[in-house]
Amino acid sequence: MSADGLGRVKDSWLSAPLMLMTRLTLRFPIASIAVAIGLALACLAVTNAKLGYRTSRLDLLDPNSDYNRLWIDYINEFGDEDDAVVVVEGPGRDKVVPVLQEIAAQLAREDRLFHAVLHGVDLNKIRAKGLHYLSSDELLGVERFLAEAKPIIDGQWARLKLGNMATGMASRLEMLSKVPASPDFAGARQEVDRLSDSLLSTLNQKRQYISPWPGMPQSFATLSELNSEYLLTNEGRLGFVLLRMSRGEDGFARCNEAVDALRELIAKVEASHPGTRVGLTGLPVMENDEMRASQSSMLWASIISFVGVAVLFVAGFGGVRHALLANVVLLLGMAWSFGFVTVTIGHLNILSVSFTSTLIGIGIDYGIHYISRYIQLAGSYRDPKDTLLATSRGVGAAILTGALTTAVAFLRPVSQASPASPSWA
Repeated sequence: MSADGLGRVKDSWLSAPLMLMTRLTLRFPIASIAVAIGLALACLAVTNAKLGYRTSRLDLLDPNSDYNRLWIDYINEFGDEDDAVVVVEGPGRDKVVPVLQEIAAQLAREDRLFHAVLHGVDLNKIRAKGLHYLSSDELLGVERFLAEAKPIIDGQWARLKLGNMATGMASRLEMLSKVPASPDFAGARQEVDRLSDSLLSTLNQKRQYISPWPGMPQSFATLSELNSEYLLTNEGRLGFVLLRMSRGEDGFARCNEAVDALRELIAKVEASHPGTRVGLTGLPVMENDEMRASQSSMLWASIISFVGVAVLFVAGFGGVRHALLANVVLLLGMAWSFGFVTVTIGHLNILSVSFTSTLIGIGIDYGIHYISRYIQLAGSYRDPKDTLLATSRGVGAAILTGALTTAVAFLRPVSQASPASPSWA
């Protein structure tokens, strides 16, 4: 048994280089600290400038899988933008439509943040193509009416006299009576009925006026009433405005600027229209809320983890000095890790962005191991330098082995990495 009571530690092939590194550090302490801090600051600067975020769920899937390839092909063909939806709720159409119009007008002015704004469908142009929607019989009826009306339009107003109309219709019925099954005979009978009804309504002043002319086909009459239609439902009590938002360079949570501007606009419109409620939904909005909540939660989780580790360190070792030193070294190591990720990979995804808390929980274990051994050996050596050398010799190889095996466990296979990413993504 050695003086420390733990038995002699057998040297490994890692012991010599680790002790050499410790001797160099002890020989040049100021320079070693300066290099460590300078490297950490450089890593933080590179991370702040270059580290990107991939928040798409596609980055969590194997890009070589068949289903993922099909989905990527679909996105390349049709795009991956989804609609955000502004929902307006009010007592009726007369209250909802003005709000829809105001929101759409304001969104159209913010073309840098919003595009493809849709709050209604203009059906006026369909009326110009109305004849395409008529049946063959209705088109024949229109053609016959135009043929009968053309002489009158050309100036033959005598045709409108009652005697002339009755004489012409009688001659036509007499000629068509020879073929009662003819469609023209049935049409003539209908004209007689219309003329008779019109005369009776004119003679009887209590009755409503009836035109002697054929009515417009029902489908054509419906088309003539078409106008602008808004996106309404629930009998006009709910209205919708569809739009797409510019993503911009918002980092982890995309569309931040657009979502904030849209919510501010909605609040102003809702305040100026009492009695209506305006809300915002849609996949881009929900994803933005999710990413913001995740980002905030991860920040607070990292802070609480770091403070909790420091408090437990103090409670476990009964002093502040060692806990402070261990946490400072942990912060330096985390800065180096961020720099390494930025240089080798360049981005984080939805899962790997949480590795800060993992680094705190796993990284402090090595500090605990080292400091525990140092405190244990402190009574066996007069000079702290000898204690540090003995600590590096005794536990340095174990700590390095633990770090390497942990890195291997977290190493992502090359076959599962995305084409543009190294194997550690």
